[in-house]
Amino acid sequence: MFTSNVQSNTRPGALAYYILASGIAEVYLRENIHETENEEGPGYEYDEIYFQATESREDIEANIDAWREYGAEWESENALSQADIIAKLQAKAEQNRSDIDYIAAMADIELEG
Repeated sequence: MFTSNVQSNTRPGALAYYILASGIAEVYLRENIHETENEEGPGYEYDEIYFQATESREDIEANIDAWREYGAEWESENALSQADIIAKLQAKAEQNRSDIDYIAAMADIELEG
């Protein structure tokens, strides 16, 4: 979801990433940050893109332009349901387990369980 002319009294970071209890992340991408003067004194104005995702901060940073496009079109009605969140997190857990098994096999390490 794209919002222009957002105002703040403190300088925002270009990327804010907050993980919710559900495991989903709220992501804020900010650009065109500049100093401004408002009724409360000096501050900052910027454009902001907000969306929710299950990807890691590192994944988003690695492909920031694609995420910026995705976020600009994202609407809160597109938010994942709890069942979708669980399914995505389970798929990630399975992939992580496969990665661990592969690394252990390559390093000739026997895992328990």
